[in-house]
Amino acid sequence: MNMLLLLACAADGAKSPETTDTGAPDQTWAGTLMTSVEIAESAFNPLAGIVTVALSEPATVTAAWDCGGRTGSDSAEMDGGGTLEIWGVRAETDCAVSIAAAPAGGGTTEEAALGWTSGSLPAGLPEFSVEQGAGSMAAGITLLGPVPKQGDRDLLDYYGIGVDEDGEVVWLYTDADGAGQDHYVRSMGDGTMMLLYDQLVRRITPGGQTIAEIGSGQMGVSHHDALPLPDGDVLFMVNESQTVDVPELGGAVTLVGDGLARVSPAGEVVWTWSTFDHLDTQRFPGELSQNRAMSGSGLDWTHGNGLALSPDGNSVLYSSRSQSWIVKISLDSGEVEWILGEDGDFALDPAGAGGGESGWFYNQHAPEMQADGTILIYDNGNERPGGESTRAVRYQLDEQAMTATEILSWEAPVFTFRMGDANLLADGNLMINVGSPDQGDAQVVAMTTAGEEIWTLTVSGTDAYRAEHLAWE
Repeated sequence: MNMLLLLACAADGAKSPETTDTGAPDQTWAGTLMTSVEIAESAFNPLAGIVTVALSEPATVTAAWDCGGRTGSDSAEMDGGGTLEIWGVRAETDCAVSIAAAPAGGGTTEEAALGWTSGSLPAGLPEFSVEQGAGSMAAGITLLGPVPKQGDRDLLDYYGIGVDEDGEVVWLYTDADGAGQDHYVRSMGDGTMMLLYDQLVRRITPGGQTIAEIGSGQMGVSHHDALPLPDGDVLFMVNESQTVDVPELGGAVTLVGDGLARVSPAGEVVWTWSTFDHLDTQRFPGELSQNRAMSGSGLDWTHGNGLALSPDGNSVLYSSRSQSWIVKISLDSGEVEWILGEDGDFALDPAGAGGGESGWFYNQHAPEMQADGTILIYDNGNERPGGESTRAVRYQLDEQAMTATEILSWEAPVFTFRMGDANLLADGNLMINVGSPDQGDAQVVAMTTAGEEIWTLTVSGTDAYRAEHLAWE
């Protein structure tokens, strides 16, 4: 399958599509070089059009489009044919599409003028509203995996939603068959996306076409996160349980922990790691670690909820919500390199913004380590000493001196007892997902690193496990 590139600008020299006398542009065309061209709605995304081209000889094919003022293009080298995509379009919007094929061996470029209208939105989607602040949100799509409030199972009929800077829905993925409870659309950084299912990940194009599926029935049921690795493998987080003697809790108890399973593109489990081999089974820092796990099979001892790659690609960061720890693990040896958090390996520098031990995070989500040695965390704060409160926090880590210095802390408008994450955007601003308020709607807030809010998206009637940003180009 061809890899796709979208540019949020009109292609130079693209011809304006012509319409028929009826005013309705054609969705199909046939010529000499392009023996067949057809635009149809994507199977899984009603807001995306799939341009299917058949060729009589190899050529570079480009589709340039204008959908209600939003312009873009997609191009690929094809031998025999292939597909291009129109995506990021609002519902029920007419698109003028110009298709051009330039022969690989030189010669005359063949052009066609077609049209396409995006589909309608299904009933039951959340309502989105935007409040503009002092700045502007980075251009692109904010991706969410809405999670239903208790009892509202209809929201599982689709997997992910994307909205533009105005809060209008411009992306929708409608296949949730086999999806886990926490929907997560991970941006891959190259214009493609990854979706997490119970025993696999699915990598898709923005138009909703499947590029690949990687997983294994031998690894157990995955949950919360999966991490694509540079060599094409995928690291999955899976549930594990063991019966352990815990004198503090009266004797033998069943603990639910986490395992990591590295799976090759061929579906082979090539590496495993277990919390039971590396973490303290006698440590229960708060009530969350002693609660019954969602699986019902034991105490929720670790509750892993996030994976992130270290900047050098040699280690993985594993987030244990119940332990209030982030653990750095060598992908080579499996050894624990360090533990960040209270009672871990780092001293918290009292000169930081948090001021001593009060600056630690508690029951966190979604660690994200940056190239400059800082780590960004969504600190839910369920078991924070002194009372519940939620924030996004950023620490500067010194792995030689083993100190952590808090350099940013942003208090969420409400306490969020679960879900949430924080991201560093390409423009240097932050995007914070206040995903599951105890009362009220989920929000996504874009802000400067100085704490100035520039854009707030409110999502009514649902929670949002995580949010990510997909740039137009």
